[in-house]
Amino acid sequence: MNSNPVVSIITATLNSAKTLEETIQSVLRQTYPRIEYLIIDGGSTDGTLDIIERYRPRLARVVSEPDDGIYDAFNKGIAASSGEILYFLNSDDSLADSGVVEHFVRRFQEWPKVWAFYGNVRVWEGDREIILGRSLTADDFRRGEYPQQPAMFVRRDVFEKLGPFDTRYRIAGDIDLIARLYLAPGERIRYDNRVVSNFRRGGVSSRYDTRLQGMREAEDILRRHFGEAPDLAGTEIRNNALYRMWLECLLVNGRGITGVLKPGCDRVAIFGTRMTARYLLADLRREGLTPVCFLDSNPHVQGREIEGVAVRPPDWLAKHPDAADAVIVSVENERDAVLAEWLKDKIRAVLPVWTWKNLVLRAFLQKDR
Repeated sequence: MNSNPVVSIITATLNSAKTLEETIQSVLRQTYPRIEYLIIDGGSTDGTLDIIERYRPRLARVVSEPDDGIYDAFNKGIAASSGEILYFLNSDDSLADSGVVEHFVRRFQEWPKVWAFYGNVRVWEGDREIILGRSLTADDFRRGEYPQQPAMFVRRDVFEKLGPFDTRYRIAGDIDLIARLYLAPGERIRYDNRVVSNFRRGGVSSRYDTRLQGMREAEDILRRHFGEAPDLAGTEIRNNALYRMWLECLLVNGRGITGVLKPGCDRVAIFGTRMTARYLLADLRREGLTPVCFLDSNPHVQGREIEGVAVRPPDWLAKHPDAADAVIVSVENERDAVLAEWLKDKIRAVLPVWTWKNLVLRAFLQKDR
């Protein structure tokens, strides 16, 4: 690698006028001197091209023509670029700070045999900032846990060795590429604990109308590369039904699901900090129960507060066994029961550990009594 390699940043756009300027400015603020910025537009009609035109003198290449989806646009960007390192920045996301590119260039120079680095993304759920990212193994990948594409930098020769994005996948083409990286011999993909991008929910992969399609694509990718896959789409469908049952308990019976813990349980810890955890917090307060704390293995959220409730590491309860009467596991994937057993072992305390799903079912069965 050159001592000062060119980094090609590729943004695919289609009617992104509301968000694109912030995306472009996050690239132009980078301290690294050799950035080649390409925008591949799918034929926007909403003012996106006017924004691009304002910045055209600082862009290396602009293509605006119909394409066959985001991964076709990314492939066009690869073909039109010249950088030794590639990064794909979605048109509704932005780089986290001005030193991101410079940081990862140094990482590639320090680790010449690594083909790709991934870090963390910053996500907002309502007004709450969440940092997502951790080191993931091939076994994690098989279970359906992936590095975030907006957090990944890739060497150019990856695409020469492994091929371009597979455009058969409309939502999960990045997962297919990452699978090939995990299967490559040697340590070809490596985690770096740094925030790379600000991720805006509502893009094509996070809208509910396309999330199931993306999960089914991910299942196909996992089966094709690893021979098996978790039931990602089925879990999503079942969880959606459970949320409806929870809502029905509230509307029909006028009570939440945590009321089934009474009597005998007053103080409750919640394992997890995502949206279901926040629903549980509101549910506990509605039922007059005391939320003791959130428990989360993610070091990026430990030490913070959510609506006045502290976030602590899971082993906090082992050191404070009398602090809670029960724990509710709020995670939404199909491993919730396994995580409940892991948590029981982790806290080393004789406490009942429920999953939110079990509470929904129990409350729903009791709603007419």
